[in-house]
Amino acid sequence: MTEVVYHTTNQKDNIIIGLAKRCKDNNDKLVLLIPRCKEYSYQIHKAYEILDKDLMIYEFSMAMKTMLAMRAKKYVEYIKEAELYEVYYN
Repeated sequence: MTEVVYHTTNQKDNIIIGLAKRCKDNNDKLVLLIPRCKEYSYQIHKAYEILDKDLMIYEFSMAMKTMLAMRAKKYVEYIKEAELYEVYYN
């Protein structure tokens, strides 16, 4: 079982739902790194519905995009079964 690691500063990112479906189909876990929040967005709730215990969320204070990216890369370095999912915007 692979852990797919995704970081975003936008909880309403629709990629979260797409990744949850992909992980469900491939029997993988989704590791989500996000800024600390009071309540989760629809997209995160939907990912919970899809993955249940196979969704792990890590919240960070001071979660700037650069720091989330660094933490995601560190996670992948330490967890050998993990792969980093990155989205590049122009």
